[in-house]
Amino acid sequence: MSQKYPPGVKKSLLLILSELISHSTAPGETLPLCSSLAEKAGVSYNTMCKALAILKSKGILDGGRGRRSRLCHNASGAAGILYDELSMAGEPEPDTAYKWNITERKLRGDILNGKYSSGISLPSLKELENIYGVSFRTIKKALLSLSGEGLIRCDRKGYAISRFTVTGPRARIVLLSHGHPKGGIRLRDDYLKAFELACFQANVELGVNGIGLENERLLVTDSKGNPCNLHKSESTLGYVMVIYTFRDVEYALRELVHFQKPVAILDFGGGFELPSYARRRDIRVFTAITDSTPGLVMARFLRESGHKNIAYISPFHESAWSKRRLAGIRQIYGSAGKVAAYIINNPGEIHEYFQQRAHEQCDPQSLIDFFHSWKAGIPPGFGRILMPVFDHEIPNILVPRAYFYRLLDGLFESAAKNRKATAWFCANDEVALAACEFCRNKGISIPDRLSIVGCDNTDLSLRGGLTTYDFNIPAVFNRLIQFVANPWGIRKNSCYTAIKTQGIVVKRFTAFH
Repeated sequence: MSQKYPPGVKKSLLLILSELISHSTAPGETLPLCSSLAEKAGVSYNTMCKALAILKSKGILDGGRGRRSRLCHNASGAAGILYDELSMAGEPEPDTAYKWNITERKLRGDILNGKYSSGISLPSLKELENIYGVSFRTIKKALLSLSGEGLIRCDRKGYAISRFTVTGPRARIVLLSHGHPKGGIRLRDDYLKAFELACFQANVELGVNGIGLENERLLVTDSKGNPCNLHKSESTLGYVMVIYTFRDVEYALRELVHFQKPVAILDFGGGFELPSYARRRDIRVFTAITDSTPGLVMARFLRESGHKNIAYISPFHESAWSKRRLAGIRQIYGSAGKVAAYIINNPGEIHEYFQQRAHEQCDPQSLIDFFHSWKAGIPPGFGRILMPVFDHEIPNILVPRAYFYRLLDGLFESAAKNRKATAWFCANDEVALAACEFCRNKGISIPDRLSIVGCDNTDLSLRGGLTTYDFNIPAVFNRLIQFVANPWGIRKNSCYTAIKTQGIVVKRFTAFH
Protein backbone atom coordinates (compact mmCIF):
# COMPACT_ATOMS: atom_id res chain seq x y z
CA MET A 1 0.00 0.00 0.00
CA SER A 2 1.32 3.46 -0.88
CA GLN A 3 2.48 5.54 2.08
CA LYS A 4 0.30 8.41 3.24
CA TYR A 5 1.84 11.88 3.00
CA PRO A 6 0.57 15.27 4.22
CA PRO A 7 -1.20 17.25 1.43
CA GLY A 8 1.64 19.77 1.01
CA VAL A 9 4.24 17.00 0.75
CA LYS A 10 2.08 15.10 -1.77
CA LYS A 11 1.75 18.20 -3.90
CA SER A 12 5.51 18.76 -3.75
CA LEU A 13 6.29 15.13 -4.62
CA LEU A 14 3.95 15.18 -7.63
CA LEU A 15 5.49 18.40 -8.91
CA ILE A 16 9.05 17.04 -8.71
CA LEU A 17 8.13 13.59 -10.09
CA SER A 18 6.25 15.10 -13.02
CA GLU A 19 9.41 17.03 -13.92
CA LEU A 20 11.51 13.88 -13.71
CA ILE A 21 9.36 11.44 -15.70
CA SER A 22 8.50 14.02 -18.38
CA HIS A 23 12.27 14.20 -19.05
CA SER A 24 12.52 17.88 -18.12
CA THR A 25 15.48 16.85 -15.95
CA ALA A 26 18.19 14.52 -17.26
CA PRO A 27 20.01 11.93 -15.06
CA GLY A 28 22.82 13.65 -13.16
CA GLU A 29 21.38 17.11 -13.73
CA THR A 30 20.68 19.29 -10.68
CA LEU A 31 17.15 20.36 -9.81
CA PRO A 32 16.22 24.01 -9.28
CA LEU A 33 16.77 25.49 -5.83
CA CYS A 34 14.47 24.23 -3.09
CA SER A 35 13.06 27.74 -2.67
CA SER A 36 12.20 27.92 -6.38
CA LEU A 37 10.48 24.52 -6.27
CA ALA A 38 8.54 25.54 -3.16
CA GLU A 39 7.33 28.73 -4.85
CA LYS A 40 6.29 26.81 -7.96
CA ALA A 41 4.34 24.21 -5.93
CA GLY A 42 2.81 26.83 -3.64
CA VAL A 43 4.15 25.24 -0.45
CA SER A 44 6.56 26.28 2.27
CA TYR A 45 10.32 25.84 2.06
CA ASN A 46 10.30 23.23 4.85
CA THR A 47 7.56 21.21 3.13
CA MET A 48 9.55 21.08 -0.10
CA CYS A 49 12.67 20.03 1.87
CA LYS A 50 10.69 17.11 3.32
CA ALA A 51 9.61 16.03 -0.18
CA LEU A 52 13.21 16.14 -1.44
CA ALA A 53 14.35 14.10 1.57
CA ILE A 54 11.73 11.44 0.79
CA LEU A 55 12.93 11.14 -2.81
CA LYS A 56 16.53 10.87 -1.63
CA SER A 57 15.60 8.08 0.79
CA LYS A 58 14.00 6.18 -2.11
CA GLY A 59 17.13 6.49 -4.26
CA ILE A 60 15.48 8.76 -6.86
CA LEU A 61 17.55 11.85 -5.97
CA ASP A 62 20.97 12.25 -4.44
CA GLY A 63 22.87 15.14 -2.93
CA GLY A 64 24.16 15.63 0.60
CA ARG A 65 23.52 18.41 3.06
CA GLY A 66 24.17 21.82 1.53
CA ARG A 67 24.31 20.44 -2.02
CA ARG A 68 21.75 20.73 -4.81
CA SER A 69 19.63 17.62 -5.46
CA ARG A 70 20.32 15.62 -8.61
CA LEU A 71 18.37 12.91 -10.45
CA CYS A 72 20.06 9.54 -10.01
CA HIS A 73 20.88 7.46 -13.07
CA ASN A 74 18.31 4.73 -13.90
CA ALA A 75 15.85 6.34 -11.47
CA SER A 76 13.07 7.07 -13.97
CA GLY A 77 11.40 3.72 -13.32
CA ALA A 78 11.20 4.30 -9.56
CA ALA A 79 10.02 7.88 -10.13
CA GLY A 80 7.28 6.68 -12.47
CA ILE A 81 6.06 4.03 -10.02
CA LEU A 82 5.86 6.55 -7.15
CA TYR A 83 4.08 9.07 -9.39
CA ASP A 84 1.55 6.39 -10.44
CA GLU A 85 0.95 5.43 -6.81
CA LEU A 86 0.26 9.01 -5.74
CA SER A 87 -1.89 9.98 -8.74
CA MET A 88 -3.87 6.70 -8.79
CA ALA A 89 -4.55 7.05 -5.07
CA GLY A 90 -6.48 10.22 -5.78
CA GLU A 91 -3.95 12.80 -4.69
CA PRO A 92 -4.20 16.20 -6.40
CA GLU A 93 -1.68 16.72 -9.18
CA PRO A 94 0.59 19.77 -9.22
CA ASP A 95 -0.96 23.11 -10.15
CA THR A 96 -4.50 21.80 -9.59
CA ALA A 97 -5.60 24.16 -6.86
CA TYR A 98 -9.00 24.74 -8.53
CA LYS A 99 -11.74 22.24 -9.35
CA TRP A 100 -12.05 23.40 -12.94
CA ASN A 101 -8.37 22.60 -13.47
CA ILE A 102 -8.84 19.04 -12.17
CA THR A 103 -11.99 18.62 -14.29
CA GLU A 104 -10.18 19.95 -17.35
CA ARG A 105 -7.44 17.31 -16.96
CA LYS A 106 -9.98 14.51 -16.51
CA LEU A 107 -11.96 15.63 -19.55
CA ARG A 108 -8.81 16.03 -21.66
CA GLY A 109 -7.69 12.54 -20.67
CA ASP A 110 -11.08 11.07 -21.64
CA ILE A 111 -10.92 12.81 -25.03
CA LEU A 112 -7.35 11.72 -25.77
CA ASN A 113 -8.08 8.16 -24.58
CA GLY A 114 -10.91 7.86 -27.10
CA LYS A 115 -13.90 7.95 -24.71
CA TYR A 116 -15.39 10.71 -26.88
CA SER A 117 -14.87 10.19 -30.62
CA SER A 118 -13.49 12.81 -32.98
CA GLY A 119 -16.18 14.97 -34.57
CA ILE A 120 -18.89 13.77 -32.15
CA SER A 121 -20.73 16.15 -29.84
CA LEU A 122 -19.97 15.98 -26.12
CA PRO A 123 -22.81 15.26 -23.69
CA SER A 124 -24.84 18.29 -22.59
CA LEU A 125 -23.51 20.54 -19.84
CA LYS A 126 -26.03 19.05 -17.41
CA GLU A 127 -24.86 15.52 -18.24
CA LEU A 128 -21.21 16.55 -17.91
CA GLU A 129 -21.97 18.04 -14.49
CA ASN A 130 -23.30 14.64 -13.36
CA ILE A 131 -20.47 12.65 -15.01
CA TYR A 132 -17.69 14.65 -13.37
CA GLY A 133 -19.55 15.61 -10.19
CA VAL A 134 -18.95 19.36 -10.44
CA SER A 135 -20.99 22.55 -10.76
CA PHE A 136 -22.10 24.28 -13.98
CA ARG A 137 -19.48 27.04 -13.57
CA THR A 138 -16.68 24.48 -13.07
CA ILE A 139 -17.52 22.38 -16.14
CA LYS A 140 -18.06 25.52 -18.23
CA LYS A 141 -14.63 26.91 -17.33
CA ALA A 142 -12.98 23.55 -18.12
CA LEU A 143 -14.70 23.45 -21.52
CA LEU A 144 -13.66 27.02 -22.33
CA SER A 145 -10.04 26.12 -21.54
CA LEU A 146 -10.13 23.04 -23.81
CA SER A 147 -11.83 25.10 -26.52
CA GLY A 148 -8.99 27.63 -26.35
CA GLU A 149 -6.51 24.78 -26.95
CA GLY A 150 -8.48 23.70 -30.04
CA LEU A 151 -9.22 20.24 -28.60
CA ILE A 152 -12.97 20.90 -28.72
CA ARG A 153 -15.11 23.42 -30.60
CA CYS A 154 -18.35 25.18 -29.78
CA ASP A 155 -21.30 24.85 -32.14
CA ARG A 156 -25.04 25.55 -31.97
CA LYS A 157 -25.73 22.24 -30.22
CA GLY A 158 -23.03 22.61 -27.58
CA TYR A 159 -19.44 21.35 -27.67
CA ALA A 160 -17.94 18.78 -30.05
CA ILE A 161 -14.54 17.11 -30.37
CA SER A 162 -12.47 18.81 -33.06
CA ARG A 163 -11.69 16.64 -36.05
CA PHE A 164 -7.93 16.30 -36.25
CA THR A 165 -6.73 16.60 -39.85
CA VAL A 166 -3.53 17.97 -41.30
CA THR A 167 -3.89 20.55 -44.05
CA GLY A 168 -1.40 21.03 -46.84
CA PRO A 169 -0.27 18.91 -49.78
CA ARG A 170 1.33 15.51 -49.19
CA ALA A 171 1.94 15.88 -45.45
CA ARG A 172 3.90 12.82 -44.29
CA ILE A 173 4.92 11.09 -41.05
CA VAL A 174 7.78 8.59 -40.99
CA LEU A 175 7.47 5.55 -38.71
CA LEU A 176 10.79 4.10 -37.52
CA SER A 177 11.02 0.75 -35.75
CA HIS A 178 13.57 -2.00 -35.22
CA GLY A 179 14.00 -3.97 -38.43
CA HIS A 180 16.23 -6.63 -39.92
CA PRO A 181 18.20 -6.80 -43.18
CA LYS A 182 15.69 -9.14 -44.88
CA GLY A 183 12.96 -6.52 -44.66
CA GLY A 184 10.06 -5.72 -42.38
CA ILE A 185 9.95 -4.05 -39.00
CA ARG A 186 9.51 -5.36 -35.48
CA LEU A 187 5.97 -4.11 -35.00
CA ARG A 188 2.81 -6.19 -34.73
CA ASP A 189 0.64 -6.15 -37.85
CA ASP A 190 -2.43 -4.95 -35.94
CA TYR A 191 -0.41 -2.06 -34.47
CA LEU A 192 0.87 -1.11 -37.91
CA LYS A 193 -2.66 -1.20 -39.32
CA ALA A 194 -3.92 0.96 -36.44
CA PHE A 195 -1.19 3.53 -37.08
CA GLU A 196 -1.89 3.51 -40.82
CA LEU A 197 -5.61 4.09 -40.18
CA ALA A 198 -4.84 6.94 -37.76
CA CYS A 199 -2.67 8.58 -40.43
CA PHE A 200 -5.39 8.16 -43.04
CA GLN A 201 -7.99 9.78 -40.76
CA ALA A 202 -5.61 12.68 -40.14
CA ASN A 203 -4.99 13.11 -43.89
CA VAL A 204 -1.32 12.18 -43.50
CA GLU A 205 0.80 9.86 -45.63
CA LEU A 206 2.76 7.15 -43.82
CA GLY A 207 6.35 6.18 -44.53
CA VAL A 208 7.86 3.12 -42.82
CA ASN A 209 11.55 2.42 -42.20
CA GLY A 210 13.41 -0.21 -40.22
CA ILE A 211 16.43 0.78 -38.16
CA GLY A 212 19.28 -1.31 -36.76
CA LEU A 213 23.01 -1.41 -36.18
CA GLU A 214 25.62 -2.93 -38.45
CA ASN A 215 29.27 -2.63 -37.42
CA GLU A 216 28.33 0.16 -34.98
CA ARG A 217 26.74 2.15 -37.81
CA LEU A 218 23.07 2.97 -38.23
CA LEU A 219 21.41 0.79 -40.86
CA VAL A 220 18.12 2.10 -42.28
CA THR A 221 15.96 -0.07 -44.54
CA ASP A 222 12.73 0.53 -46.42
CA SER A 223 9.68 -1.76 -46.21
CA LYS A 224 11.28 -4.15 -48.72
CA GLY A 225 14.55 -4.41 -46.85
CA ASN A 226 16.55 -2.22 -49.23
CA PRO A 227 19.14 0.07 -47.58
CA CYS A 228 18.18 3.74 -47.55
CA ASN A 229 18.99 6.92 -45.64
CA LEU A 230 17.14 9.16 -43.24
CA HIS A 231 16.72 12.48 -44.96
CA LYS A 232 14.99 15.76 -44.25
CA SER A 233 12.02 16.63 -46.42
CA GLU A 234 9.76 19.67 -46.39
CA SER A 235 6.69 17.42 -46.68
CA THR A 236 7.70 15.38 -43.61
CA LEU A 237 5.85 16.60 -40.52
CA GLY A 238 8.02 14.56 -38.18
CA TYR A 239 8.96 11.10 -36.99
CA VAL A 240 7.45 8.43 -34.77
CA MET A 241 10.01 5.99 -33.38
CA VAL A 242 8.77 2.73 -31.82
CA ILE A 243 11.50 1.25 -29.64
CA TYR A 244 11.95 -2.05 -27.80
CA THR A 245 15.68 -1.80 -27.04
CA PHE A 246 17.88 1.27 -26.72
CA ARG A 247 21.08 0.29 -28.56
CA ASP A 248 20.26 1.75 -31.96
CA VAL A 249 17.89 4.50 -30.80
CA GLU A 250 20.65 6.94 -29.91
CA TYR A 251 22.25 6.54 -33.34
CA ALA A 252 18.94 7.41 -35.02
CA LEU A 253 18.22 10.26 -32.59
CA ARG A 254 21.58 11.90 -33.31
CA GLU A 255 20.54 12.16 -36.96
CA LEU A 256 16.95 13.21 -36.30
CA VAL A 257 17.80 16.11 -33.97
CA HIS A 258 19.60 17.84 -36.87
CA PHE A 259 16.39 17.79 -38.97
CA GLN A 260 14.62 20.15 -36.51
CA LYS A 261 11.42 18.10 -36.84
CA PRO A 262 9.18 16.76 -34.05
CA VAL A 263 10.01 13.24 -32.83
CA ALA A 264 7.57 11.11 -30.82
CA ILE A 265 9.21 8.07 -29.18
CA LEU A 266 6.89 5.22 -28.19
CA ASP A 267 8.76 3.19 -25.58
CA PHE A 268 7.62 -0.45 -25.65
CA GLY A 269 10.59 -1.63 -23.58
CA GLY A 270 10.28 0.68 -20.59
CA GLY A 271 12.84 2.85 -18.84
CA PHE A 272 14.10 4.87 -21.83
CA GLU A 273 15.55 8.27 -20.88
CA LEU A 274 16.17 11.02 -23.40
CA PRO A 275 19.86 11.93 -23.74
CA SER A 276 20.71 15.53 -22.99
CA TYR A 277 21.21 16.54 -26.64
CA ALA A 278 17.63 15.43 -27.46
CA ARG A 279 15.88 17.20 -24.59
CA ARG A 280 13.70 19.55 -26.58
CA ARG A 281 10.02 20.33 -26.34
CA ASP A 282 9.36 18.82 -29.77
CA ILE A 283 10.93 15.46 -28.76
CA ARG A 284 8.87 13.49 -26.26
CA VAL A 285 8.70 9.95 -24.90
CA PHE A 286 5.32 8.19 -24.72
CA THR A 287 4.72 5.03 -22.72
CA ALA A 288 1.55 3.13 -23.54
CA ILE A 289 2.32 -0.25 -21.98
CA THR A 290 5.33 0.28 -19.72
CA ASP A 291 3.90 2.12 -16.71
CA SER A 292 2.16 0.51 -13.75
CA THR A 293 -1.37 1.28 -14.99
CA PRO A 294 -2.07 -2.22 -16.45
CA GLY A 295 -1.06 -3.78 -13.14
CA LEU A 296 -3.21 -1.34 -11.17
CA VAL A 297 -6.30 -1.78 -13.37
CA MET A 298 -6.13 -5.57 -13.70
CA ALA A 299 -5.34 -6.05 -9.99
CA ARG A 300 -8.33 -3.90 -9.07
CA PHE A 301 -10.50 -6.01 -11.40
CA LEU A 302 -9.28 -9.26 -9.81
CA ARG A 303 -9.75 -7.98 -6.27
CA GLU A 304 -13.27 -6.78 -7.04
CA SER A 305 -13.95 -10.23 -8.54
CA GLY A 306 -13.20 -11.80 -5.16
CA HIS A 307 -9.60 -12.97 -5.61
CA LYS A 308 -7.76 -12.43 -2.32
CA ASN A 309 -4.50 -14.13 -3.36
CA ILE A 310 -3.05 -14.06 -6.87
CA ALA A 311 0.15 -15.02 -8.69
CA TYR A 312 2.08 -12.86 -11.15
CA ILE A 313 3.94 -14.83 -13.83
CA SER A 314 6.58 -13.13 -15.99
CA PRO A 315 9.60 -14.53 -17.87
CA PHE A 316 10.53 -10.95 -18.80
CA HIS A 317 11.18 -9.47 -15.36
CA GLU A 318 14.49 -7.82 -16.24
CA SER A 319 12.37 -5.39 -18.29
CA ALA A 320 11.24 -2.21 -16.54
CA TRP A 321 7.63 -2.67 -17.65
CA SER A 322 7.37 -6.05 -15.88
CA LYS A 323 8.69 -4.61 -12.62
CA ARG A 324 6.34 -1.64 -12.76
CA ARG A 325 3.41 -3.92 -13.55
CA LEU A 326 4.17 -6.01 -10.46
CA ALA A 327 4.50 -2.81 -8.39
CA GLY A 328 1.04 -1.76 -9.54
CA ILE A 329 -0.43 -5.15 -8.55
CA ARG A 330 1.14 -5.00 -5.10
CA GLN A 331 -0.10 -1.47 -4.56
CA ILE A 332 -3.70 -2.66 -4.98
CA TYR A 333 -3.27 -5.81 -2.90
CA GLY A 334 -1.38 -4.06 -0.13
CA SER A 335 1.06 -6.64 1.23
CA ALA A 336 3.44 -8.66 -0.92
CA GLY A 337 2.21 -11.84 0.82
CA LYS A 338 -1.04 -11.71 -1.16
CA VAL A 339 0.84 -11.59 -4.48
CA ALA A 340 3.24 -14.45 -5.26
CA ALA A 341 5.67 -13.60 -8.07
CA TYR A 342 7.02 -16.33 -10.39
CA ILE A 343 9.56 -14.55 -12.56
CA ILE A 344 12.71 -14.94 -14.64
CA ASN A 345 15.28 -12.15 -14.73
CA ASN A 346 16.64 -12.33 -18.24
CA PRO A 347 19.64 -10.01 -18.73
CA GLY A 348 19.88 -7.98 -21.92
CA GLU A 349 17.51 -8.01 -24.88
CA ILE A 350 14.73 -10.58 -24.39
CA HIS A 351 14.75 -12.21 -27.82
CA GLU A 352 18.53 -12.49 -27.94
CA TYR A 353 18.56 -13.94 -24.41
CA PHE A 354 16.20 -16.79 -25.28
CA GLN A 355 17.99 -17.35 -28.59
CA GLN A 356 21.39 -17.61 -26.90
CA ARG A 357 20.18 -19.92 -24.11
CA ALA A 358 18.33 -22.11 -26.61
CA HIS A 359 21.45 -22.55 -28.73
CA GLU A 360 23.45 -23.41 -25.61
CA GLN A 361 21.06 -26.15 -24.52
CA CYS A 362 19.61 -27.36 -27.84
CA ASP A 363 21.02 -28.40 -31.20
CA PRO A 364 19.27 -26.40 -33.94
CA GLN A 365 21.81 -27.51 -36.57
CA SER A 366 20.58 -31.12 -36.41
CA LEU A 367 17.06 -29.91 -37.19
CA ILE A 368 18.37 -27.85 -40.12
CA ASP A 369 20.29 -30.89 -41.40
CA PHE A 370 17.11 -32.96 -41.21
CA PHE A 371 15.26 -30.47 -43.39
CA HIS A 372 18.14 -30.42 -45.88
CA SER A 373 17.93 -34.22 -46.19
CA TRP A 374 14.15 -33.97 -46.51
CA LYS A 375 14.59 -31.41 -49.31
CA ALA A 376 16.37 -34.01 -51.46
CA GLY A 377 13.15 -36.02 -51.79
CA ILE A 378 10.81 -33.20 -52.86
CA PRO A 379 10.44 -31.23 -56.13
CA PRO A 380 13.22 -28.62 -56.57
CA GLY A 381 10.81 -25.68 -56.65
CA PHE A 382 9.52 -26.40 -53.16
CA GLY A 383 13.03 -26.65 -51.74
CA ARG A 384 14.05 -23.37 -53.31
CA ILE A 385 11.11 -21.64 -51.64
CA LEU A 386 11.09 -23.36 -48.25
CA MET A 387 14.74 -23.87 -47.32
CA PRO A 388 15.70 -20.18 -46.95
CA VAL A 389 12.75 -19.87 -44.60
CA PHE A 390 13.76 -22.95 -42.60
CA ASP A 391 17.40 -21.84 -42.42
CA HIS A 392 16.30 -18.57 -40.78
CA GLU A 393 13.23 -19.67 -38.79
CA ILE A 394 14.67 -22.78 -37.12
CA PRO A 395 17.66 -21.22 -35.30
CA ASN A 396 16.17 -17.75 -34.81
CA ILE A 397 12.53 -18.43 -33.98
CA LEU A 398 11.45 -22.07 -33.62
CA VAL A 399 14.21 -23.29 -31.29
CA PRO A 400 14.15 -20.17 -29.05
CA ARG A 401 10.35 -20.43 -28.80
CA ALA A 402 10.57 -24.10 -27.81
CA TYR A 403 13.10 -23.19 -25.09
CA PHE A 404 10.88 -20.29 -24.01
CA TYR A 405 7.86 -22.58 -23.52
CA ARG A 406 9.97 -25.06 -21.57
CA LEU A 407 10.90 -22.24 -19.17
CA LEU A 408 7.24 -21.27 -18.89
CA ASP A 409 6.29 -24.82 -17.88
CA GLY A 410 8.73 -24.51 -14.97
CA LEU A 411 7.07 -21.28 -13.83
CA PHE A 412 3.61 -22.82 -14.16
CA GLU A 413 4.63 -25.89 -12.15
CA SER A 414 5.83 -23.63 -9.31
CA ALA A 415 2.70 -21.46 -9.44
CA ALA A 416 0.40 -24.52 -9.43
CA LYS A 417 1.85 -25.58 -6.05
CA ASN A 418 0.46 -22.35 -4.54
CA ARG A 419 -3.06 -23.50 -3.69
CA LYS A 420 -3.97 -20.16 -2.11
CA ALA A 421 -3.73 -18.29 -5.41
CA THR A 422 -7.08 -18.29 -7.21
CA ALA A 423 -5.91 -16.18 -10.17
CA TRP A 424 -2.82 -15.96 -12.35
CA PHE A 425 -1.95 -12.57 -13.81
CA CYS A 426 0.40 -13.29 -16.71
CA ALA A 427 2.83 -10.76 -18.21
CA ASN A 428 1.21 -10.91 -21.65
CA ASP A 429 -1.34 -12.87 -23.67
CA GLU A 430 1.20 -15.36 -25.00
CA VAL A 431 2.16 -16.38 -21.46
CA ALA A 432 -1.51 -16.43 -20.37
CA LEU A 433 -2.58 -18.68 -23.27
CA ALA A 434 0.31 -21.03 -22.52
CA ALA A 435 -0.90 -21.09 -18.90
CA CYS A 436 -4.40 -22.02 -20.09
CA GLU A 437 -2.94 -24.92 -22.10
CA PHE A 438 -0.89 -26.03 -19.08
CA CYS A 439 -3.99 -26.02 -16.85
CA ARG A 440 -6.01 -28.02 -19.36
CA ASN A 441 -3.24 -30.65 -19.49
CA LYS A 442 -3.13 -30.77 -15.68
CA GLY A 443 -6.90 -30.96 -15.28
CA ILE A 444 -7.15 -27.54 -13.55
CA SER A 445 -10.58 -26.08 -14.24
CA ILE A 446 -10.72 -22.54 -15.68
CA PRO A 447 -12.23 -20.33 -14.28
CA ASP A 448 -13.87 -22.45 -11.55
CA ARG A 449 -10.60 -23.38 -9.83
CA LEU A 450 -8.29 -20.78 -11.35
CA SER A 451 -8.81 -17.53 -13.26
CA ILE A 452 -6.17 -16.50 -15.82
CA VAL A 453 -5.71 -13.00 -17.24
CA GLY A 454 -3.16 -11.43 -19.55
CA CYS A 455 -2.23 -8.16 -21.26
CA ASP A 456 -2.29 -7.17 -24.96
CA ASN A 457 -5.71 -8.27 -26.30
CA THR A 458 -4.23 -10.04 -29.33
CA ASP A 459 -6.25 -11.95 -31.93
CA LEU A 460 -5.27 -15.21 -30.23
CA SER A 461 -6.67 -13.98 -26.90
CA LEU A 462 -10.01 -13.37 -28.63
CA ARG A 463 -10.06 -16.89 -30.06
CA GLY A 464 -8.98 -18.36 -26.74
CA GLY A 465 -11.59 -16.45 -24.71
CA LEU A 466 -8.87 -14.87 -22.57
CA THR A 467 -9.67 -12.04 -20.17
CA THR A 468 -7.04 -9.42 -20.91
CA TYR A 469 -6.02 -5.76 -20.70
CA ASP A 470 -6.36 -3.74 -23.91
CA PHE A 471 -3.83 -0.90 -24.15
CA ASN A 472 -6.10 1.22 -26.37
CA ILE A 473 -3.42 1.41 -29.06
CA PRO A 474 -5.56 3.44 -31.56
CA ALA A 475 -5.79 6.26 -28.98
CA VAL A 476 -2.01 6.02 -28.43
CA PHE A 477 -1.28 6.43 -32.14
CA ASN A 478 -3.77 9.30 -32.48
CA ARG A 479 -1.95 11.09 -29.69
CA LEU A 480 1.43 10.49 -31.33
CA ILE A 481 0.21 11.95 -34.61
CA GLN A 482 -1.31 14.96 -32.86
CA PHE A 483 1.98 15.61 -31.10
CA VAL A 484 4.02 15.38 -34.32
CA ALA A 485 1.60 17.75 -36.08
CA ASN A 486 1.54 20.21 -33.17
CA PRO A 487 4.21 19.57 -30.49
CA TRP A 488 3.56 22.98 -28.94
CA GLY A 489 -0.05 22.03 -28.19
CA ILE A 490 1.09 19.88 -25.25
CA ARG A 491 1.84 21.80 -22.09
CA LYS A 492 5.52 22.07 -21.38
CA ASN A 493 5.65 20.12 -18.12
CA SER A 494 2.44 18.12 -18.47
CA CYS A 495 3.39 14.46 -18.42
CA TYR A 496 -0.26 13.47 -17.93
CA THR A 497 -1.39 14.42 -21.43
CA ALA A 498 1.89 13.51 -23.13
CA ILE A 499 2.51 10.08 -21.64
CA LYS A 500 -0.50 8.27 -20.22
CA THR A 501 -3.19 6.46 -22.18
CA GLN A 502 -5.85 4.55 -20.24
CA GLY A 503 -6.70 1.03 -21.41
CA ILE A 504 -9.63 -1.22 -20.53
CA VAL A 505 -10.24 -4.72 -19.17
CA VAL A 506 -11.73 -7.01 -21.83
CA LYS A 507 -13.73 -9.58 -19.87
CA ARG A 508 -13.97 -13.08 -21.29
CA PHE A 509 -14.52 -16.53 -19.81
CA THR A 510 -11.03 -17.28 -18.35
CA ALA A 511 -11.86 -15.14 -15.30
CA PHE A 512 -15.07 -15.06 -13.30
CA HIS A 513 -16.49 -11.65 -12.49
